Amino acid sequence: MTVPTGMKARNHVEASAIPAELRERRQWVVWRYEERDGKPTKVPYNARTGGKALSTKPATWSPFDVALQVRERYDGIGFVFSKDDPYVGIDLDHARDAETGEITAPWAEEVLRRLDSYTEVSPSGTGLHVIVRGELPGKGIKEDRDDGTRIEIYDRSRYFTCTGQHIAGPTTIEDRPDAVLTLCKEYRPASAHKSAPPESVTAAASGLVLSPNAEAPASKLATLLASKQRFLHTWNGSRSDLTKPDGSRDASRYDYALVGFTLDAGWEPQEIADLVIEFRRRHNLDLAKALRADYIARTLHEAVSAR
Repeated sequence: MTVPTGMKARNHVEASAIPAELRERRQWVVWRYEERDGKPTKVPYNARTGGKALSTKPATWSPFDVALQVRERYDGIGFVFSKDDPYVGIDLDHARDAETGEITAPWAEEVLRRLDSYTEVSPSGTGLHVIVRGELPGKGIKEDRDDGTRIEIYDRSRYFTCTGQHIAGPTTIEDRPDAVLTLCKEYRPASAHKSAPPESVTAAASGLVLSPNAEAPASKLATLLASKQRFLHTWNGSRSDLTKPDGSRDASRYDYALVGFTLDAGWEPQEIADLVIEFRRRHNLDLAKALRADYIARTLHEAVSAR
């Protein structure tokens, strides 16, 4: 069959970027594109024998080095999740622009912020794979969303393709059991019937004082910078997924990301507005927009709605 355009180039494996704790496990397969029902499917193979691999049969898995050695005969390598390991894999599908690296789905940006763990680009370039330590309360989750995106969450009997093409954020796998449980509650089919988002935060925006010399609360900012690598990259303006096609920073998307982090941390609306203003001033971005109460209120509302 014909491999989808552009995928061959994206299937390059940055082996050293894959967390060492995964590379040390004997849970690796290789995979190849094969056509099923008229669509390209990533079929797993045993790296040692060349036979088909199964995500439920450890005997068909191999050490990382073995999979890497034969990788050129296939289209990529993959890690199998097992009940005997502590990992959970979260697949955010069709949520990224393969050419610009921009995260195109606000809900996916929210998931990345909550998990704040090792994340890499999928072979297609349009998806993201996040790996954390945790445990699912039941079976895996697969939910197609109305915007054409999809989220899948598994902790066993599935494999994830691995590229090592890490995006800005933690380079290590983090403990996120509470975040996993929260996602499992939100992203089941019933999640389509969520209640309306709280209005308390956005209502408070009407009374904000917006000063061009505003500064974020120093102690709270320092805490976030020290505890959240993804927030650090965001604050430094160094995220490739938040840039425009011409390479410049997309100020509105940076604002949205910063607001999400600070909402999670329990900041007050005035503190959040001050942060946005300071960020724009710090990076010589359009400050006038951040001084508009309607813009701050709208950004707060969108971020609250995505939670």
